[in-house]
Amino acid sequence: MKTKLISFSLQLLFWFLFLGLPFVNNPEHFEHSGAIWGFAKRHSLYVIFFYLNYFYFIPKTLKKKGLNSYLILVLFSIWVVFLLASLTEGWFVRRSVEGRMFIGLVPLIQVYALSTTFRLVLDYIKQLTAQKELEELNRLAEVNFLRSQINP
Repeated sequence: MKTKLISFSLQLLFWFLFLGLPFVNNPEHFEHSGAIWGFAKRHSLYVIFFYLNYFYFIPKTLKKKGLNSYLILVLFSIWVVFLLASLTEGWFVRRSVEGRMFIGLVPLIQVYALSTTFRLVLDYIKQLTAQKELEELNRLAEVNFLRSQINP
């Protein structure tokens, strides 16, 4: 239960910082509702890919099939983002000054890296907790065994 509360708190803090910092750094950019709507649409993909990586890619691919399969899946999903961006230009794509498309690749990679780190650290903490509980159970079993030998 404590791990779930920590996990939820860290995720809430991450999303608050990730989604809130653009509003703090550049508030005049969000003065009209169209900018807020565009921001929400672009960043909704980040949220989707964070949890897709967190709940599916890592436990089903990285832990069961290995790093190579995981990296291929991540690269494929980034390609899907580029495909979505090309199909829905303006939804996830912005034009730079030179007219080239700018796709939020850096934030997407950051989201993948953070969700992977977050999941692996939480899994490691769960593994350590389970290991400590097992050691405590073994210690209790040994103490009970020794007591039963002294007092039959």
